Amino acid sequence: MLTLYSVGCFYLFFYLGLPEPLSRIKFKQFHASFILKLFIWNWWTTKFIFMRKILLLLVTCVVVFSCSQSPQKKAEKMVKAYLKKTLDDPSSYKGDSFDQLDSLFFIYFYTDEAIELRKLGWHDAESDFFGGEYGLKATLFEIEARFAKTTKERQNFMDSVEVYKQKTLEIDKIYKENEAKYDEFVGWEVRHKYRAKNKVGALVLESKYFQFNKELTEVYDGQWEIPSTEKLLGRP
Repeated sequence: MLTLYSVGCFYLFFYLGLPEPLSRIKFKQFHASFILKLFIWNWWTTKFIFMRKILLLLVTCVVVFSCSQSPQKKAEKMVKAYLKKTLDDPSSYKGDSFDQLDSLFFIYFYTDEAIELRKLGWHDAESDFFGGEYGLKATLFEIEARFAKTTKERQNFMDSVEVYKQKTLEIDKIYKENEAKYDEFVGWEVRHKYRAKNKVGALVLESKYFQFNKELTEVYDGQWEIPSTEKLLGRP
């Protein structure tokens, strides 16, 4: 563009600046008009390209900024918006701190099935402790074996110990297999400390957990509105 501009100026100076015969005036005027139009076209083209680049840069910046918003920042923004709608006195809200956003998993430990299995039997590999109903029976038979009067009687008790220990290990295996399946990522969780006035107007410091679905599009108050696993998973 700069070269085209220089050429145009050179031709404009050459044809207008040098003395010419009258017979070539029209020819000179034609060239001058052409160069002038070329100059104007070049100026407008350069301006248009420049403005288009600026517009493209602005659009890119907006897209990059919107896409680069971290899950942490998005979660904090959602919590603040949620509190503004639910607090007794939203105008008194003053944020203190946010913990790091953490992954939320469905925990098998609290399911009815897990509770029933633990009642039947469980095994701690580190201490080799047998718990639950079967584990307790194994322990009782082991105590009986210590006070057995005959070798045969003692052996019978020890056989019962092994039976119930085996049952406990089988139950514990089922429990751990189910637990591995149920450790499923269902969303996010963050703790937020803030100050706000309660119903009686007293300014209190709160520390609450807030949960989010996987897509970070919904927020739940962890203290009062703990969502079900199905809700977090988006299941009906």
